[in-house]
Amino acid sequence: MMAKTIIAAIVALIFCSGCQSGENQNIPDELLGVWVTSDLKYKDRFMEFKKDALIFGTGEENQPIQLIKKVNVVPQDGKNLYMIYYLDPEGGESPFSFIYDAAGGVITLKNQEEIEWKKTT
Repeated sequence: MMAKTIIAAIVALIFCSGCQSGENQNIPDELLGVWVTSDLKYKDRFMEFKKDALIFGTGEENQPIQLIKKVNVVPQDGKNLYMIYYLDPEGGESPFSFIYDAAGGVITLKNQEEIEWKKTT
């Protein structure tokens, strides 16, 4: 009887630990939509966030849809650092990080903080 109780407790612990991972697979509603920048280098570029997918508009006709594997959010100085991991065309996991400022309604990429991306209406 004691062995069954221990096994049940271990199974419950394993199940619950998966539930408490702190990771999400969906994009938050506030980010859903198409984001563009006024920077001329990126005039034909966009980022589109769907609930479970990410599209990078590269100026080409076919825009590949990247399925989201997980989304991590880390608060940072009144803003949120998002780390999105998506499945690349080869089936690997690729990261995409950016900072979202809800007060200003802008996204800045970690490696290009001077360029602001705004959601289109």
